[in-house]
Amino acid sequence: MCTEQDRESAGVLIIDDDEGILTACRGILEPAGYRVLDAGEGGQGMAIFRAEHEAIDVIIMDWIMPGLEGHHWIEPILAIDPQVKLIFCTGHAINQTLRAELDSRGIDLLKKPFDAQQLLAIVGKALGEEPAEHPVPAEYNRAGS
Repeated sequence: MCTEQDRESAGVLIIDDDEGILTACRGILEPAGYRVLDAGEGGQGMAIFRAEHEAIDVIIMDWIMPGLEGHHWIEPILAIDPQVKLIFCTGHAINQTLRAELDSRGIDLLKKPFDAQQLLAIVGKALGEEPAEHPVPAEYNRAGS
């Protein structure tokens, strides 16, 4: 189980082509004590992960970005670090077969739009934290729009 002290050392990499999502996630997660890295596209995110994987515990990745769908990144990410926790976020429907594959691998799905508490809860769950309410700035109450 993750303690508050563990959270302060927990690293989260956010990969999304929407600058607003990157800004909002950083604005929500950093005040809650997480270290945040971000990337605006998949290749950049993988480069950061390759270089920093020992400091990254959770990756939050947009499911659909220009040129590549998120599920194409599962194997390369897990080949680098099979212990990293993956969370895909999307505003699109995911078919049941793919959803079952994600579930079987312990990969969470965060549906857009999401709010601050949903983001904090799914990251906390990935890290094995007890559910808790975290104060967040009002401007981030509907982050993943």
